[in-house]
Amino acid sequence: MKRLDAVSWIVLGTLGLAAAGLLWVGVGVVKRSDPAAGRGDFGYQRMLASVDELMALTGEAAVLELQVVDTVLRGRRLRYDTLVVSGHPADVPSLGRGGFLYDEVRRYNAFQRERAALSLVDYDAFERLRPYNPSIFRPTRRGDGSPAVTRTAAAWNRRVQSPFDDEWFGVMRASDAAAGWGLYSPYATISFLSPRAVTRKVEGRLQACEFESGEQDAFAYCLSEARRPQAVFRDALTERGASRLLAGWNPLRLDGERIAPGDSAAVAPGSVLRLAPLEPVVLGEHREGMLSSRQWVNGRMRRRGLVDPPLDWLAPLGRRPIDPADPPSPDADVALSVDLERSRDLTDELRTFADRLPIELEFGTVVLTRVPDGAILAVAEVGSRSEPGRSRLLERVAPGSAVKPLLAAAVLSERPDLASLSIPARSGVVTRVLNAPPIPSRNGFTSTLNCGDGGPARVDLRDFLRCSNNEYAASLLIAGLTEPHGRIERTVERSILLRSAVTEGISTLYGLSTDPVIADSLGRSGSIWADLRFTDGKPVRVPFEVLPDGSRPALLSSGSREATDLSLLYRYAYGAWENRWNLFDLTTAFARVTTDRRIQATFVSGGVPGVPPRAPPDLGLSGHEWYGPFLRGLSDVGRSGTGRGLSTSWSRAGLPGTVYVKTGTLAESDARRGEGLFIKALLFGVGESGGRSSAPLECGVVGAVYLNFAEGPASGSLPSYQLDFAETGLARFLSRNWERFDVCPEDGPGTG
Repeated sequence: MKRLDAVSWIVLGTLGLAAAGLLWVGVGVVKRSDPAAGRGDFGYQRMLASVDELMALTGEAAVLELQVVDTVLRGRRLRYDTLVVSGHPADVPSLGRGGFLYDEVRRYNAFQRERAALSLVDYDAFERLRPYNPSIFRPTRRGDGSPAVTRTAAAWNRRVQSPFDDEWFGVMRASDAAAGWGLYSPYATISFLSPRAVTRKVEGRLQACEFESGEQDAFAYCLSEARRPQAVFRDALTERGASRLLAGWNPLRLDGERIAPGDSAAVAPGSVLRLAPLEPVVLGEHREGMLSSRQWVNGRMRRRGLVDPPLDWLAPLGRRPIDPADPPSPDADVALSVDLERSRDLTDELRTFADRLPIELEFGTVVLTRVPDGAILAVAEVGSRSEPGRSRLLERVAPGSAVKPLLAAAVLSERPDLASLSIPARSGVVTRVLNAPPIPSRNGFTSTLNCGDGGPARVDLRDFLRCSNNEYAASLLIAGLTEPHGRIERTVERSILLRSAVTEGISTLYGLSTDPVIADSLGRSGSIWADLRFTDGKPVRVPFEVLPDGSRPALLSSGSREATDLSLLYRYAYGAWENRWNLFDLTTAFARVTTDRRIQATFVSGGVPGVPPRAPPDLGLSGHEWYGPFLRGLSDVGRSGTGRGLSTSWSRAGLPGTVYVKTGTLAESDARRGEGLFIKALLFGVGESGGRSSAPLECGVVGAVYLNFAEGPASGSLPSYQLDFAETGLARFLSRNWERFDVCPEDGPGTG
């Protein structure tokens, strides 16, 4: 046998250790070691002494400094400490990314910020949590009263068991989670569950290796123009994993031994195979769809997020899932409805689209939910984040005209008599609607006909939705604020706004408040996590970091909570001003008005593959005469309205025939500040409606697309980029994943 050189032994040895580690990472049940034996170790004591020396440095030589931060949250002044690193990783390697001190500084500062954030929903939390600092660092005072930093008496673990830590050893998994086997090399990771083709440059030439899976076996086609397998992994797709390796057209080397073409040999986890052009590769356990697991990091067990955007923001969900009064079993998992690989795929489509745009996209997000159970199937996010680690999916946004059908349904559910409202079709600056007093022309809003066919002589409910008429939106809102034949003043008082059909309808249909006092007191929203449980049935405590900002469709501003000027209410009617929603609530609301079901978008996994999900209760919209024209208007949007062409594009892509759509646009510049808000939004529902035209969706997908641009176009209006994406990348995504999502099984949707 040919002797291996020293470099080859080092590579093989490293890969062998990595393979052994792969068998452990993510298994889920790991016992915590007793650190007592290690505390007397010389290396441990030296580490503590080094930390003490670093903290003792002051002045220009200081590496760690404690600074006091003053902040005001909801009128309450809070003072907390933050650690500032002035040293350089080149001088103190442990301060580098992934180093011990780097992690401990981050833990300290994150704890301080979380205390402040939690105090918004629990007034006493700031002081009550002070003893539970999870890092080794502690604040103290020097003799002159200036702030200083010290450490715990024992840095191995914690001085106090922190409520931010737990004894949960399971995994948080997406809906596509699966365990199997794969190959690992310095150049690629290949899963037998989802095999792929990989290439590697060898001596300046690209060489390909393609992997495929059969019912039980996996095949490697490497360096073979005739597509003859170079290696066959027997039983690789079975529960027990690969048991034997069969050499194909070329000899192989397994753990240093030669296997002649046509011969086979037993393989086991950790087996090292020379498989050109990827050689060497190691056989190991491969898990997919895992979002977080408990791993040994920096001398202690920690829960770590395992994925990049768009699902990286879910990692905190696994770090604090336990209710001490009702803990789960150590190996229980948390199963979510979202599909990891499909979310990555959707994000890739959105990123590819954004990269080709002629203007800069600040951020873009997409949410897809299933009808009728509201399960969140996939999400996407590209662009910058306003806060590191916090997804744009969790932020409130101005929806623009996409909110019009939601407001219309809210008003009409309380005042069905307003369904007969019609106004003259006109374009231009509007300063007066219905019988309301006029507003100054400088505060007027622009209304256009929008539809390319010229539109009708008058605008009714159906044409309002089809052509997204701003004047009709403002008229319906104003009519919904007053009793029949009542008058409205230039400034609308709080009592009128909060007793109106608008407020009552938004509360009844969507569970949201138009009162800013109530909305602000509720803070962040937990509706997408309602009833989240471990696989053993125990409840999960959802951390503050993964809660979306609560939607705030406020009819009053924070600065003037007693009355609102008409000009601001007109802006509210077309999705601007204080009319702010998170994308999950927008998706939920559109799902409700297009299904007539009390659907709630949720990450909680409750479905069984192949079994139609149970439908939530009716909303009762179908009993109203206005609901038919309402749905026909949303159907017309994708055919002849502001989204014309979308229905045809999706039909060509093989999607079901019922398509309900609403587009949204905002282009508001603030010339004085040199900034503005430039967005394109799309709410959509696609699926089956029982063979009836303009009937509620019974099964399918409801979703939202939101594109926020850094600036407007140099000239003209902002093009309909949301439709461009829907007709291309989103259409491709839905087409290739429709059957996988199992949204319209042949047996039809469930009832309940």
